[in-house]
Amino acid sequence: MADLDIMMADEPLEKAKHLQVGEEQFFVLDRQGRSFNCRVKERLPNGEYTVELLSESIEGREKSLDYIGKEQNISWDQIRF
Repeated sequence: MADLDIMMADEPLEKAKHLQVGEEQFFVLDRQGRSFNCRVKERLPNGEYTVELLSESIEGREKSLDYIGKEQNISWDQIRF
């Protein structure tokens, strides 16, 4: 399990509450400015998701592959489209 400090989305969208297992058209942003494209692995009973980190992009910085393929629990209001 990854241990990233994920930021809340500036304006969370309602559709983030309705993602299904396998969906991957969204990303999260951590406090170091890294953006991670994700795929829903599991919907948790508390309204959160377990996601797989698929790829990372950092503008102007070198990518770290340490988190790719790892899982992270996130809430719907951390999801960005």
